[in-house]
Amino acid sequence: MTVDVSVEAVRAIEAIVLVGQDPVPTSLLAELVELPATSVDAVCEQLARTYEEAGHGFTIAKVAGGWRFQTHADMAPYVERFILDRTLEPAWSDWLAGGRQGGTFRMIDPACGSGHFLLGSFHRLLNHWQRLEPGTPVKELVQRTLDSIHGVDLNPFAVAITRFRLLVAALRACGTRRAADMPDFRFHVACGDSLLHGSNLFIQGVFQEMGEPGELTHIYQPEDLENLRNILLPGRYQAVVANPPYITAKDKITNETVRQRYKKVCKGKYSLAVPFWVRLHQLAGASGYVGQLDRK
Repeated sequence: MTVDVSVEAVRAIEAIVLVGQDPVPTSLLAELVELPATSVDAVCEQLARTYEEAGHGFTIAKVAGGWRFQTHADMAPYVERFILDRTLEPAWSDWLAGGRQGGTFRMIDPACGSGHFLLGSFHRLLNHWQRLEPGTPVKELVQRTLDSIHGVDLNPFAVAITRFRLLVAALRACGTRRAADMPDFRFHVACGDSLLHGSNLFIQGVFQEMGEPGELTHIYQPEDLENLRNILLPGRYQAVVANPPYITAKDKITNETVRQRYKKVCKGKYSLAVPFWVRLHQLAGASGYVGQLDRK
């Protein structure tokens, strides 16, 4: 549908969405450009089609009731490569040069979604191990690589998808075709809230978790709290990467709890990307590499 609005109004919508910290609600855009809400939605939808037809690497999308710019889904492999080239690779080189301190190289995505960064890291690390130890059985190297990969996400379906994608990648690497021959791989991907589960002693002092005095009763019980706590140990990782949610916490209790846990950075109306920035650095410690995607 072609929308009959001024060029200035279209440019204004683009500019406002570009600078918005969160997805900009249709109602707010309508008020600012003095158009009906239906016209604003139609303009944004037309812009998305225009960007797609022009072959741009970005688009405008409706998220959580508002509009925002984001990278095109087809460009995910390139964005992933950009981040891992600047985090995982130098972290691996430093770990090797430092005598493989701790015995295990570790990376984590604490907002892993369906596992893009984890899967990319699996392929890279397995390739590194195969070059270093060509005589080691591939199944051993695959499990060693899986022991390096860690992820957490709030969405249990996303966690299940991540585990499945890693399983498929591991089976392909081993050349396994039958379920009867499938090794009993270990995975380190858990469902939970990386901002509110696990210790954040590294920066802010002891955080009372669920099951301890002052438990956060509004937060769901994770499937394996001890495993989740172990994954979220501060200062444990050589590389930490994430594409966290660039939205505000809509639940009032969650919003205030996160604000209290990260009071030094959560001022006024804050995006969840802000406390995630702190959390990523907690997990990496002083010498780890951190990569966080900005919403733009």
